[in-house]
Amino acid sequence: MLKVVPTERTYDGSTFAEKLGITPSTLRNYKSQFTKVGITFKNNKGKTIYTENNLHMFSAMLDLHKQGGMTIAECVHAVLSVQDSQDTYRTAYRTVRTTSKNLLLPSNNMKT
Repeated sequence: MLKVVPTERTYDGSTFAEKLGITPSTLRNYKSQFTKVGITFKNNKGKTIYTENNLHMFSAMLDLHKQGGMTIAECVHAVLSVQDSQDTYRTAYRTVRTTSKNLLLPSNNMKT
């Protein structure tokens, strides 16, 4: 039996720019800022394919920029540092949960 695996929703550049409320040329500029710091994007036949995760990243960057006081590059760095912190938190949380479960399991060496 074949199992259907849901895939992450993707967007072409024009649709992605429209969702963000920016022009495609502005999107290319913002994409280059993310690329400069090592973010890669999916590609299909030379066209960039954007994901829901990309949409969240770009939206967060735009929200920060609209607040003022920071350049696009600074906003990109801020968004990515928050994302790194969240990833670190999730990893630490999973480690604590696993360790806690292991501590609660009866040991083979313990007498009952």
